[in-house]
This record gives sequence, structure tokens and C-alpha cells, in this order.
Amino acid sequence: MSYGNRVWLLWFFSVMSFGFSGIAEASDPAHLTAIINQVRGSECCEIGSVDHLKLHVETLARLSLPATFMLRYDAIVDSSFTGQLIRSPFELGIMIEITPNLASKSGVRYRGSPETWYEAQNAYLIGYAQDDRKKIIDTLMGAFRSSFGFTPQVTSAWMIDAWSLNYLHDEYGVELNQLTREQYSTDSYTLYGGPPNHPYFASRNWPIIPDSNSSESAVLIVRQTITDPVDNYGDTSSSFTSQPNDYLQNKDFDYFDFLFSQAHAQLPGEVTFACLGLETSMGGRYQDEFIRQLEFVADWLKSDKNNHVVPAGELKTYLTPNLPPIQLYKGVSYNNRSSQAWWITTDTYRARVRKSRGQLYISDLRIYDPDFIDPYMNQAADRLGWWIVPFSLDASRFQSNSRLHAKDSVANDEFPTFWSKKGLPIRIEIGPVSDQLQLVRQNEKIVFTDQNKVVATFSPNEFIVPSASRLFTNNRLLEPVLTGLLWKSAEEVLWGFNLSFTDFTAVYRPVVPQATEYQKARIDYYYLLFPELGIRSLDITKSFVYVNNRFAQAGRNPIRIIFYPKDVYGQPVLLTQKPVIRLSQDIDAVHIQAEDGYSGSVFIDLTSNTPKKIKVSISYQDFLQEEWVYFAPNCKAEVKTCISRPNFLLWYLWEKTSGLLK
Repeated sequence: MSYGNRVWLLWFFSVMSFGFSGIAEASDPAHLTAIINQVRGSECCEIGSVDHLKLHVETLARLSLPATFMLRYDAIVDSSFTGQLIRSPFELGIMIEITPNLASKSGVRYRGSPETWYEAQNAYLIGYAQDDRKKIIDTLMGAFRSSFGFTPQVTSAWMIDAWSLNYLHDEYGVELNQLTREQYSTDSYTLYGGPPNHPYFASRNWPIIPDSNSSESAVLIVRQTITDPVDNYGDTSSSFTSQPNDYLQNKDFDYFDFLFSQAHAQLPGEVTFACLGLETSMGGRYQDEFIRQLEFVADWLKSDKNNHVVPAGELKTYLTPNLPPIQLYKGVSYNNRSSQAWWITTDTYRARVRKSRGQLYISDLRIYDPDFIDPYMNQAADRLGWWIVPFSLDASRFQSNSRLHAKDSVANDEFPTFWSKKGLPIRIEIGPVSDQLQLVRQNEKIVFTDQNKVVATFSPNEFIVPSASRLFTNNRLLEPVLTGLLWKSAEEVLWGFNLSFTDFTAVYRPVVPQATEYQKARIDYYYLLFPELGIRSLDITKSFVYVNNRFAQAGRNPIRIIFYPKDVYGQPVLLTQKPVIRLSQDIDAVHIQAEDGYSGSVFIDLTSNTPKKIKVSISYQDFLQEEWVYFAPNCKAEVKTCISRPNFLLWYLWEKTSGLLK
């Protein structure tokens, strides 16, 4: 009996024994879980494992769990991978990740290299011209149809431009796409400001923007895995999601249990959602953990009639009549149960409400409009991927008493102690609240009460807080464009929230900009809205040189110096030529590496086979910085030399201890 037939029979008898968990009636408060796995093949670019795929298939069949497998091109055309799935009962789709062979078969020039294959402009359609995007999609669909005999209706692309998504929908009938989670400068691409957890119908102009009014013609978007509603915000460790390779950095299975259970413990009677899955390219440790997750979900499925595991392709049919005009995703911190966050999403805005150290405040506010245009709609990404939804508050990137964080640095919006050096997040401070803070849904409103007193109300087109609430947005980089919660240019309002007062309340209503104005703002305020690395004027007061190791052992290891070219806003810039390096003495080698496409940094390695003290001058245009560096002898082998030259011995000791002192 073939492997595919064996899996099918295992599935059949499991269903007959335990029953199939179908979709609940629309009136049920269903708890929906989708399992979406990504299957990479054997071509370069993080090679997938047939054994891991086989493990997924057998485990899911044994547990009677529906699932969706998204296959990359190198898996689609490889019978060792397709053979595991061709007769299985699982839903199949395409993982859109561009590899050299896919580009070649499509007649497209591949942009990546073995070292940079994963960067957004190489691995995703956003990095290619529209004609090339079409060729790649057509090649993918043709290969899939050839292998499986049908055209898939689901895709997975961690980032995908609006043109490609519309083409997939209009030409091939794709109904669902899986994007990656909310993240800032992680894995070379930023998706910041979209709905954080619940599936949503995407605007045809920009996939990160919701547009429930276009549900008939829109693609349903699902975000990758479960994100921690409190601690994923402003995180740089990639450890606050339900993916095993994320949380196993510093947590255990109990954290997955916590996130999954919390995702399905929202307001009473609500439709809840959780997505989990794993790439077959991940290591064995993570695969074992994922199997534990599947076994957990199988037990959860049998524990309540309203619990359902749903193939991704069935989500759109079920959710179309069930998406309320105001969505909520809430939770508490795993490490501090008194620390809470509520994500409130409508078609016109997104708000993050935060409780920390007894304070209740709004720390993130985004404007939504279906006319916003994806920056990659008509042009290709050049350096990484940047989706930043227009904001009035973003406490992860700004603080009320500090400058903008570095491009690759964000922070959580926890309310710090008085003595904290990191400052306070920009925010609308509603005020202190007690442990009796509660949240209820009243018709189309979400209402916060504390000790039976209403403290905040959120509706689809406005939110209301006490008039005594205080606004803190003072940040030097925001001051030229942000007045209150309104972005302005030459006294013209671009977008934001208008404020009016009614009795004892302050009412904030979104002000939506013209689409063309936002596109222009992306250029004018690139450092806030589209910080793609580019050639810009270097600022000598913001640029600097960092000496990674001032002491090295001659003939053994180099001295590394890093040049960080910055513009007036502290953003990295691309150089038009290499920096000039001058030395007070000749050495054996000076190697200036190519500028990093992510941070703009330039690594400079100095090598000497003889002990020397050298003054290094690094210059570029008007920038100049000088540093002293030292090559020490090997005092273990050259004892007499070091005894006769105490400075050599000192350099040697510094070289040996400097790594410990960092």
C-alpha cells in the first residue's frame, strides 16, 4: 500500500471513530483554530525536510485534525515532497517565496544571493517589477496545477504587494493569504499597524489595511501564528509568539498553552481565532514541540462543542457574516498578570489600550482607509520591506522625553517607574484604575468601566475618554508634523484624530487623508513612515565610528572598526563610495566590506602581522573621526619581548580581557 493511501485510510478511520468537527452554526460563539504549515523543498534558501513533512502529515491524520499545507516552488516540483500530500485529505496551497530556480523558470532575474536570499526585496514579490511578478505567479500556479491537478485558493506570503494579491484573486481565485505577524525590522521586513490577530478582509490597495465593505471582492488575511497581545508590541527578540522557534528561546510549552487559551478567552459569546503552524525547515527540537501543540489542540477540540479546527480555505465562508464592525483582541502579560493590553480595530482606526502599573492609557493609534496605496503597488522594493500604517501615536518607537529609536530598535509600551531611564511612552493617559477594571461589548461599542464608572468607550468611528485625560506626544522628531493627534503640513491637516468636548468627555474622531497626501508624506517624512535605506545627505553630527575591538593579537585576528553613516534624522544612509581610511603606519591589510543593506554600516577590518600602535582616520565627505588601535604580540610565545616592552604586555592583557569587559 502506498504511503499516500495509508495516510488517507488513517484519516478516514480516525474520522469514523471520533467524528469530524465541522463548522458551527452562525449563532454559535465559535472558537476557530487554523493550522497552516509551510513546506520548503530542497533548494538552497533554508532547506525543508521530507521527514518533517511526513511527521506533520501522520500526526495530523492520527489526531483527526484538518490542516493546510503551503508549498514553496521547490517542494511543488519535487515528488519526494508532493508524494506525502498528493492523496492526503489536507488543504493545499502555495508558499510564495522566491528561489533562484523559480526565478529562472519564470524568465526573471533573481535578485538574491546565498547570503541575502531571505531579504524582502529578494524573497518576495514586492522586490520585482509587475511584469516579473506576473511571470512568477503564473509559473507557480502552473507548476502547482501540474503536480496536483487543481488551482489552489490559499497562499502564504510573509509580505505581498497589493498588485500581486489582486492578480492572484482575480486571475486564479485565491481567497485567503497568510501574512506574517506584526513586527518591526525583523527578518528584513516590517509590518506595522495592521489588525493584530483576527482574520480580516484586505483593502485591494494595501493588504495590511482592513476593508470589510469589500468582502465579496477581497482576499481574507490571516496573520502568522498567535502573537502575545501585551509583549509582542515593540519586541526585538522574536520570542513572543506561539511558534516553537520563537518562544523556546527562553520559555517552555506552558507559554503556548497560555497564548492559545488566552486567544480563545476573549469576551463572552465572541467568535475567537488562533492560528498555528511551523515550517518544515525548522530543526527537530521545534518539530517535537509542534507535535506537542497539535496534541494539545486535539484535546482542546474534544473539550467543547464550540471548538473547531478549520482549514484555512473555509474561514472566509464562515467569517463573512460574523465579523463585527469593531474587533477586539485582549490579553495579560505572561510574566506579569496585572499588565494588560486591548487591541481595538475598526475599518477607520486601530487603538492599543494599555494597563501598566495601575495606569490606563492609549499608546498606539493608527488611521485606516481603503484608499491608502501600498508603497509597492507600482514600484519594487529596493532595500528590505516597509509597511508602516499612518499613526498618531506609536509608543514603541517614540517616548515623550527622548528622540526616535534607532531604525532597528523598538520598545514595549510598559509604563515605567519614575526612575526609569527609558522615559515615558507617548500616550493618551486616561488615568489610574483599580483591579475592578472591566470590559464589555454594548451593541457596536466596547466599553471600559472601573468601579461601575465608564472610563472609555470605543465605537466604529470614534472613541471617548474623560475630558481630564492628558495627551503626551512631545517628541522632537514629531513636533514639526504632529499637533495634538493631528499631522499637519503647512497648517493643512493630513490625518489624525479631531478632538471635541461633550460635557465631561473628550471625543476623538479619525480624520482620513487623501491617498495622494499620504503617498507624499511617505517621501517627506520617510524617517517616520518609510525608512528604506537610500542615498541621502550624511550628517556629521549623527554619523559615528565604533571600534569593536581596539586591541588585537598581531598575526592572529583583525581589528574591526564600524562606520555608521547617518542623516539629519539619525537614519542610516547609503554611501556613493567607500570611506577613506588613512593610517599612521603601514599594515598588512585593510579590508573595507560592502555597506550593509540593512543598517547601512560599513565594516573595516585591519590586519597586521607585527605589533604596532596605529592612528586610524576614517573620513567621508566632511565627516572625520580618528581612533587609536593596538596590535599586541603573543606574549606567551614572546616572553622576553613583552618583558622588555611593558606597553606590549599591557596591550596583550587588554586584548585578552577586553572581550570579557564588554
